[in-house]
Amino acid sequence: MKVSVSQIKQFKACRRAWYLHYVENLEPVAKSDALTTGTNYHALLETLYKDGKLEDVEPTKEAAMAKAYEKYIFPAVKVDLAEEWLEKEIAPEVSLIGRVDGLTADGVVVEHKTTSRDIGAEYEYNLLWDEQVLAYMYLTGTRRIIYTVCKKPTIRLKKDETPEEFYERMIAWYD
Repeated sequence: MKVSVSQIKQFKACRRAWYLHYVENLEPVAKSDALTTGTNYHALLETLYKDGKLEDVEPTKEAAMAKAYEKYIFPAVKVDLAEEWLEKEIAPEVSLIGRVDGLTADGVVVEHKTTSRDIGAEYEYNLLWDEQVLAYMYLTGTRRIIYTVCKKPTIRLKKDETPEEFYERMIAWYD
């Protein structure tokens, strides 16, 4: 049997939701905006690591965030494997599995986060106790992690502003 970190977190948060998702195989009717943003941002970062650059992206909030990552973080954080599945036996016939955002050449976990909150002491404290990342550290055997945290743009689309103009303004906001 394989148990994912997400499964464990869901079970601890709400057993009914866990049952509906993992036993009945039901999916929510709609995803939250935060989940959609994170999923799209991660997909763009995976493309960046695969292709070495981001080109021809749609002018979206997530693309502006990924372009900021490409400019400021990508040159400094060398990820060898992106969106990598890990597995480790934790009991006879029971394995813990998880998908890390990235791994460096020496096995350090790289975890990408997005937030609309301010990144301060409380945010950093919560990262220290993130059970998902602690499980990833267990799966890799490393005691180190690199967090990349991208704050979502706080600016809004202006009246009569095109998506392209708004995208350029978001790029400038990160600069």
